[in-house]
Amino acid sequence: MDKKNTISACIIAHNDEQVIERCLKSVKGCVDEIVVIHDGPCRDKTLQIAKKYTKNIIIRPRKGLMEGHLVFAYKKAKGEWILRIDTDELLQLKTQKIMRKLVSDEKIDGYSLLFRTQYGRESMATDHKLCLFRKSKVNFLEFPLQVEEIDGRVAELDYELEHMPKVNILDISSLKSRHLVTLKKCALYYLVDFTKLEKLGNPKIKFTTKLRKKFPAMIIPPLVIYYLAMNIFNKHLFILKGKIGWKLILFGALFQIILCYFIHKYKMMGINNIRNIMDYSYLWGEKSK
Repeated sequence: MDKKNTISACIIAHNDEQVIERCLKSVKGCVDEIVVIHDGPCRDKTLQIAKKYTKNIIIRPRKGLMEGHLVFAYKKAKGEWILRIDTDELLQLKTQKIMRKLVSDEKIDGYSLLFRTQYGRESMATDHKLCLFRKSKVNFLEFPLQVEEIDGRVAELDYELEHMPKVNILDISSLKSRHLVTLKKCALYYLVDFTKLEKLGNPKIKFTTKLRKKFPAMIIPPLVIYYLAMNIFNKHLFILKGKIGWKLILFGALFQIILCYFIHKYKMMGINNIRNIMDYSYLWGEKSK
């Protein structure tokens, strides 16, 4: 593949037959390569669907978080540019048409697109999401909720990346079925030596991440206040977006509390006790039994 202005779409999947095809359809005509990494064994038709769009499909050991596979996916990608897109996301038609023009601009090294999420019957643009960037300019750490750091200029555009999750992520029922499980997995990463995690380039650890790791219980009040202030007064003005806006703010603050709680709990338990009750051997640098 001639790398000049080529794009590799990197997709991490896990039993996503409900949503992956619309994602693949939206990128097929505007990228040069599609790399699909499946998180653990596949128990539905996800891989069957993916094979219609790409041969670059790899099944890796189950980690439970997409960030655990992104460094591997980025290294496998052959394009000059990487499009990071989740299975429940899709490029809108206007965005698809502009992709080639975006990657031809020599002065730009990354693009953040307007991120519009579907909440039940309503949708709202909540922020811009970095999703298109030069592979040679990216710094990334295998860590939950990590955002790529780009060495160079990042442009913020109002072309949309649409997020259409399988369930309403602001529904209270998804708190137990989805969010609690994810937050527990995220918390486990805070017990690991960050220097042993996979990385690409030279990523930096956020100051708030270091504080969560060292003082998970003590940091809860200031972290929640900081989070509320940042989101109430952000440029998208969540407070003026009605019920959805307030739910986003409150759910986000609740997630901060729950994450810190589990970090504190697991630190008190100790790694050896955690090993006895759950298999996250990949975090400790061990082979699964």
